[in-house]
Amino acid sequence: MVIFIFMESIRQKKITTLIQEKMAEIFRREISGQTRLISVSQVRISPDLRLAKIYLSIFPVENKEQIFLHIANRSTYYKNLLARCIRNQLRGIPELDFRLDNSLDNLENVDRELRGEGENPIKS
Repeated sequence: MVIFIFMESIRQKKITTLIQEKMAEIFRREISGQTRLISVSQVRISPDLRLAKIYLSIFPVENKEQIFLHIANRSTYYKNLLARCIRNQLRGIPELDFRLDNSLDNLENVDRELRGEGENPIKS
């Protein structure tokens, strides 16, 4: 049995850092004056540098699915904004695939359960 482990190259790491910083700036500009926060929690780029998966955390939680769908439907718009920012550093701009990062929600649920505020099947 052969197991392949894919490691990010140094170039991939540099590009993911660059994209994460620039997308965070773009979202900061886009939502200035509004009462929500969109953070870029992680970026993963394919080995051929053609696809970037961008994981977003959205606060407040109430309308996050609507906000996420709005962002995902405008991925071409955000790709163009990103291209303006990094056109001198990167020849080809990857396609942007936005994903919703639920890790903070999961941590909040675990914390609530540990405090005894959630439904605990063991307490019966």
